[in-house]
Amino acid sequence: KELIPSYIGREFKIGTSDCFTVVKYYFKKTLNLTINDYSRDNDWARLTPDLYEKNYANEGFRVVKEAPIELSDAKLHDVFLFRLLATDYASHAAVYLNNGFILHHPHNKYSTIEKMPDSYLRRAVLLVRHNTL
Repeated sequence: KELIPSYIGREFKIGTSDCFTVVKYYFKKTLNLTINDYSRDNDWARLTPDLYEKNYANEGFRVVKEAPIELSDAKLHDVFLFRLLATDYASHAAVYLNNGFILHHPHNKYSTIEKMPDSYLRRAVLLVRHNTL
């Protein structure tokens, strides 16, 4: 399936154009699944650090694998949750696109599709899959 170009090249703005937003957009456009929005601002990691882990089940996702996670554990449309900040909770999300590629929106960078960096895979704490898949 051809990737929709509007997934990539978006400027980063917490709360409106960030890793959570690109995951939401992907699920809506690709699978017609709606994920609720959750308030995020520049202080979200301190105020609501468990945003992902507290809400994935409410949004219809289940855990497929906990750390350590390998690429071979993932299927198309799975979501990796990473600990990239100095927190005890997941602070970043990426959609798995197959063949080692992920769609994500790194902090203060443009949304992108790239091969999963080893440094990210080492920080993956949960792999979740939507219950419809």
